[in-house]
Amino acid sequence: MIESEIMIEFKPVSIKDRDLYEKYHMAETEHGCDHTFTNLVMWGQQNISLLSEGIALFSHYMGQTFYPFPLGENKGEIIREIILDARERNIPCVFTDVAEADKKLLNELFPQKFRFTTNADTYDYVYDINDLADLGGRKYHAKRNHLHRFAEEYPAHRFEMISENNIEDVRKMLQRWYEEKLSDSPDSDFAEEQKAINTALDHFEELGLEGIMLLNNNDILAFSMGSRMSPDTFDIHFEKALADVNGGYAAINRGLARHIRDKYPDVKFLNREDDMGIEGLRKAKQSYRPHHMVKKYRAYLCDDTEIIQNPEDESLDGMRALWKEAFGDSDEFLDTFFSTAYSKKRSRCITIDGDVAAALYFFDCEYREKRFAYIYAVATSKIHRGKGLCHKLMEDTHTYLAEKGYDGALLVPAEKELFDLYKNMGYEICSYVDEFTCDKADDAIEVKEISKEEYAKLRKCFLPENGVIQEKESMDFLAEQGRFYTGEGFLLCASNDEESFRGIELLGNKDTASGILHTLGADKGVFRTVGGEKAFAMYKPLTEDVSIPSVYFGLAFD
Repeated sequence: MIESEIMIEFKPVSIKDRDLYEKYHMAETEHGCDHTFTNLVMWGQQNISLLSEGIALFSHYMGQTFYPFPLGENKGEIIREIILDARERNIPCVFTDVAEADKKLLNELFPQKFRFTTNADTYDYVYDINDLADLGGRKYHAKRNHLHRFAEEYPAHRFEMISENNIEDVRKMLQRWYEEKLSDSPDSDFAEEQKAINTALDHFEELGLEGIMLLNNNDILAFSMGSRMSPDTFDIHFEKALADVNGGYAAINRGLARHIRDKYPDVKFLNREDDMGIEGLRKAKQSYRPHHMVKKYRAYLCDDTEIIQNPEDESLDGMRALWKEAFGDSDEFLDTFFSTAYSKKRSRCITIDGDVAAALYFFDCEYREKRFAYIYAVATSKIHRGKGLCHKLMEDTHTYLAEKGYDGALLVPAEKELFDLYKNMGYEICSYVDEFTCDKADDAIEVKEISKEEYAKLRKCFLPENGVIQEKESMDFLAEQGRFYTGEGFLLCASNDEESFRGIELLGNKDTASGILHTLGADKGVFRTVGGEKAFAMYKPLTEDVSIPSVYFGLAFD
């Protein structure tokens, strides 16, 4: 055991570290794509240190700090130094990209000291290079059809190696690709990927990258590029094809496989990296029938008591239990939430000894074309209250959101006394509402039930100036709990059961409330509408150039 508790002297990884790094990395074959030198340079803030004839890594990415599993023959000594480093930095000791052999080693060196989690979204897809180069047999019949249609439409297509001479042409094609994607999906976030791919193109030869372009005349239709990750495996880092090119992905996929097979006869596999939990990408990668998957673990040192993370699948039961305890949520309600709204990418939690001690969730919303997060369901378990976990979780979440490009955060305190708590965290009141109870009128008014899509569209018309727009998962969630209505001068989102009628949001003419009750068969109802003196939502800016002194924020799921 190392006696001196001095932090490891990490330095930012640079191109100059490549030869040293590859010396150790090429000797190991079990790690996934996260450990390739190219990916270290491209993604996040990566740091490196040479220790005990091996390499220690320290990473900050997407609001999380962790240690990619070390490389070298003397891993035990390096792991002990990393444990001390984490202790000195007062951060959790978390190892990522832990292979099966690494997991076994940790259990041997530190019995019952590490807790392991795994997530299928991070598994690498690895293919037999001959399968992708030849596309033979019945299982690839559909792929061959795509290629036939491509060849018929582009009979003069050709492949060309990517080099310093044509990289600017690749950049122009990429710009078009991103413009098309953002046109189809304006809320998509490609900032991290664009930064990574520009780094790759800036240092193409220095990183040992190589790739090919698919051209028709002088127009680039697609490109693919990667680097060697082990003696028998080549890693595909990026593959892009224009959306209107039928068969473009199939053509560039096969083209690069054939190029690598011809140039490197000892390469047996192509690693096409993970699917990030994106359903379309998962289906596409599965359709090429991977030879095997590279399973990766995260290892948490158990005597580290607090871990803030995007919850792994193993934490979902703990989050459900916490929310049932804190809010009294029913299983039916939680089933609805997790089936319609939940994404681990918008979850944050603290675990203590493997149990969920505090958690929150956030929805995406928009204000004046700015990106905001509605922070929802903030809770700490009863046995861990009074330890400052809520503050710790919120502070970490604000940092995480800012790094992800959010301009501000919104929340709705569940109780009056919580306004002061959030005020101490930098929040200010930004929204007021009227909540009123009324009886049904003698006369009905015309009420039309509409879809969630129609409601989302009309809501933009009925919102007062500076209103916050909520769509997508917000509407999916609400659609399972209530219904959407419209009529002359009003728009309504409401839930109606045998005991009560609740207008989650009434926009427009609130004098219609009594008539709405008559039409919908309710004797009494509670409505929420714009204005009034009751403090409702709070706001915290996450960037300097955004300020919301007063807005309307409705559709809160309280």
